Amino acid sequence: TGTDNKKIEDLREKANKRFGEGQWTPNVDSFLGINCHHDIAAGTFTMDVASKIEQLLEDYELGDLNGIDVPFNAELDKVDPDFSKFDDKKKHHLDIIRKNFASSCGTCIYLAITVRPDIATICNRACRGMHGPTNHQLLLLYYLMRYLRKTKHDALVYRRAGSAAQNSFELLCDTFNELGQQLKQRPIIAYADADFADKHDARLRSTSGYCIFVFGNLVSWGSKRQSLTAKSTMAAELVHDNFHARRISVGE
Repeated sequence: TGTDNKKIEDLREKANKRFGEGQWTPNVDSFLGINCHHDIAAGTFTMDVASKIEQLLEDYELGDLNGIDVPFNAELDKVDPDFSKFDDKKKHHLDIIRKNFASSCGTCIYLAITVRPDIATICNRACRGMHGPTNHQLLLLYYLMRYLRKTKHDALVYRRAGSAAQNSFELLCDTFNELGQQLKQRPIIAYADADFADKHDARLRSTSGYCIFVFGNLVSWGSKRQSLTAKSTMAAELVHDNFHARRISVGE
């Protein structure tokens, strides 16, 4: 990429001489497992990782998983789930996930930080057991895999105008008049939140999350376990706010 067309052409010629004639398209179709689609007329740019998810499930023989609509299940509330009560098929899938836990987590982390912000929090929680997963963390990754199978074609879409986020901003402006002018004048809008006391964490630490929109398009997001143990919901929010204030102060 670049703004100097001559230098781009020179680089293409050198690449052709070194590696043979290549097909140079005006728009990228795929990049590091991310499928890209441009629709100039509609003013959209769409990215998905369907092929990477399919490859993940195929590599670990998890293609027969039943898909689910959300990456969560009531079983995940149990501090110490009992695998002995599961059927053979589910035990088999969990054994596969246990054997390939680290590499599966690596792939899921890549998905979460590129074009699948919807799995950021559940991925964060599952991957804490990278080198010695508990039964709870195995279940988290199991349900995440099932969710990915069902939603493999879900995509991150950038729109020229009319995004769902912009509609929510307008609703906020109508509901809270004091925010109206501020939101309408700001191209960058951020949402942030924190939960309180994850019972699956030995120190009962909370988790912070955020997402940042530019002109109604999601450009940055994250989920992180707090380093301190909050003693109340308010304290968890303060730890969360201080964490992001420090990030902003150092220019991250």
